[in-house]
Amino acid sequence: MPRIFFRHFLFFLFLLDLSMKAGGQNLVPNADFENFLACPDNAGEVNKCVGWSSFGNSSDYFNSCDTSVVGVPLNNFGYQNASSGYGYCGLWCYSPSGYREYIGCSLISPLQVNTKYYVSFKCVQANIFPNCKVNKIGAKFSTIEYFDSLPPFQNNLSHIYSTAYISDTANWVQVYGSFISDSSYSYLILGNFFDNANTDTLNCGPNGSPVYIYIDDICVSVDSTLCSTISNIKEPSSSIRVKIYCEEPGVYIINSNSNFILNNLIITNLFGQTIKFTLEQTDNSSYKIKIMLKSVSFKIFHVIYNSNKIFSKLLN
Repeated sequence: MPRIFFRHFLFFLFLLDLSMKAGGQNLVPNADFENFLACPDNAGEVNKCVGWSSFGNSSDYFNSCDTSVVGVPLNNFGYQNASSGYGYCGLWCYSPSGYREYIGCSLISPLQVNTKYYVSFKCVQANIFPNCKVNKIGAKFSTIEYFDSLPPFQNNLSHIYSTAYISDTANWVQVYGSFISDSSYSYLILGNFFDNANTDTLNCGPNGSPVYIYIDDICVSVDSTLCSTISNIKEPSSSIRVKIYCEEPGVYIINSNSNFILNNLIITNLFGQTIKFTLEQTDNSSYKIKIMLKSVSFKIFHVIYNSNKIFSKLLN
């Protein structure tokens, strides 16, 4: 085999290997709603959650950083711990008037045509109106972006949706399915895309009742095992609770709920390659991280404490 052709062949195998590794990733940015631009302190602030926005009317973002209206676990809609981590979103998925809310994001990369994708998300009904139960909470893909003033149509179509009633107000349940993409979809939308006549209801009374749903831990991937067991943020195995957020491009802050010594920190890209960084302890419970190469888009932070990895986080 000629040397030049052999080099090209090796380069092709390298690219093929990278594409195969990338294919197994979750295409949903900030899939567990942990990262925020600013702590939410009122309803209708999904835009404060990194990578997410309202795709129709005024959906909500909840995080434990708030202690009143949109806190976790206690907020104006009920009491609910996050499925994982400290944040989730919420939206009205049914009302007698037909009112709906939607959240959406731009996928990390567009879907490939004629490729099978697995989709999952976790949801639980809020306590505010606990009796009325509905189904058809789902995920829909789009080639265009929607806004508060331009919500998606209730055309009774959704790529993935729950056929069973979302009836639990305490435990998160997972909606899971798959489909073959027929377009290069770039956007993911969550909500109820069915009108009242095509949404099944239970115990809603003669005049109907609104239904509010919390949503967490979303996954879109060609890897079925990833979406069937998705949990982007692992609960710490010790009493130490850790948060990581972006302070500015290339600079990240690690905070904990108590004094702790960061034994080890590993940062990799999506292919498992190590990223160089500098680490500065700013106080007894905080560290500042500066990435040496700012051009790396997505980074995975692995926090080691007492020889155990207690936290993993994907950030942009």
